[in-house]
Amino acid sequence: MRLLPAIFASVVFFMSIIQGASTASAGAAILTIDGNVPSGPVSMTMEEIEALGLESLTTVTPWHDGEVTFEGVPFAKLMAHAGVQGGMVEVMALNSYFVQMPFDDVVQAKGLLATRQNGKHMPVADKGPLFLIFPFSDRPELKTESYYSRAVWQIRQITIR
Repeated sequence: MRLLPAIFASVVFFMSIIQGASTASAGAAILTIDGNVPSGPVSMTMEEIEALGLESLTTVTPWHDGEVTFEGVPFAKLMAHAGVQGGMVEVMALNSYFVQMPFDDVVQAKGLLATRQNGKHMPVADKGPLFLIFPFSDRPELKTESYYSRAVWQIRQITIR
């Protein structure tokens, strides 16, 4: 019988961790840009990312039903803020999934670092807080496994090589 309270306490503890991780805490850094960054590593909060200026993109993705409107910062603008002008980009998710791609590919494809989906910030449980998305509906040439794999969600780090 003593095992039941211990199990209950463990469940409550882990649920609080999951719930706390589901949204970005105000003022907490949620993104690190590092590697070949001229001024050194850059850590940014949600507020700092969004202060760069939000743009929107409506597209159909393989992971959603119907059209979805994303708002976020164009990848090119984010990289200009960090002083990055080229190289290989490695985007890493919270679960350590990562993908490498040429900087120019992301910029030319008009990648968007989305912070919102249909007007709301995205929780971790729904691909947030950051999602690199591409305009798949406007650019049919992007509807490939290569670009689908580059659409990383739950981003925590971008490393420039």
